[in-house]
Amino acid sequence: MVDRSLKQKPCKCTAFVKVLRRHTGCPLAGHYFHLKTVSCLREAWRTYKYKKMNDFDRKLNQFFDKLDTAIKQKFPVMLAETAREHFKNALRTKSWNGKPYPAYGNKDREPKRGSLMMRTNNLFSTIKPSVITASRVVISAGSSRVPYARIHNEGLRVNGTFKVQAHANRNFMGKGKRVDIKAHSRKINYTMPQRQFMGKSPLLLQEIKERFQKNFKDNLK
Repeated sequence: MVDRSLKQKPCKCTAFVKVLRRHTGCPLAGHYFHLKTVSCLREAWRTYKYKKMNDFDRKLNQFFDKLDTAIKQKFPVMLAETAREHFKNALRTKSWNGKPYPAYGNKDREPKRGSLMMRTNNLFSTIKPSVITASRVVISAGSSRVPYARIHNEGLRVNGTFKVQAHANRNFMGKGKRVDIKAHSRKINYTMPQRQFMGKSPLLLQEIKERFQKNFKDNLK
């Protein structure tokens, strides 16, 4: 028969208290509870778990806030920088997706070092981001001074009369001599061989993927 007097006396459950202190750090550990009020222990444990879940939710929200900032603010800038350098490097290496540019028709004009398309750096310097937002990144090339960017990139046919401004040609006819060219008009009917330096590229996508993975880890530390 159960001694009813035990129900009136508080009992310190030593084993339970040790478990709470060792594994949970519950602030209620060490309190006295009536034997009949097991529900009190259960409620205390629920309160403690609720507090822990709130801490977990707070940390999880902080993680996603940092992730949101990294994707919306830092990733578009990183993508633009990676694409710009990839496009410029195509002019440096005279190749696109590992395929070399076609040789020039006039071998005397083919530079022994560097690229003829970078002789003045006019085209090279116009390659830069024109739009950077959280949802869109655009890299542009060419200007009013460099109208031939698309012609080289896509390999288009050029037909018309064009004005040539006065300038100095430091390697006239590929002979290394400086010649002053007077302003004149020039008729052109010619299909430019494609020397692509911008566009979709599996190599560029791989560069973006690798750089994103590295920056993703660094920004979320």
